[in-house]
Amino acid sequence: MSEKETKNNEELYQIHADLCQMLSNPTRLKILEKLKDEEKTVSELVSEIGVRQANLSQHLAELRKRNLVKNRREGANIYYSVAHPKIVKACNLIREVVFEQLSENQKLIENR
Repeated sequence: MSEKETKNNEELYQIHADLCQMLSNPTRLKILEKLKDEEKTVSELVSEIGVRQANLSQHLAELRKRNLVKNRREGANIYYSVAHPKIVKACNLIREVVFEQLSENQKLIENR
């Protein structure tokens, strides 16, 4: 592998790690979960997730900065939606792994 390819791979790994870090926050995962099927306003998300509006707005800003969510304005409302449906699929796959691991751990505990 050439030095340039190695550098490109390192940059790709860093971008990947940054994305994973962005998704390591439970509130951000909840936001993506709530937006997976339909767009919602900030007030809808606040009531569904149960966080303060200021806190939610900060998380939405971070998700927008990483192009994970997008928004559109309609009158006084701003509607948010998932920018890339594949990110929802990725989160669902990770959740499946978590469930499988929890199930395996439970079996180990029961077999003691």
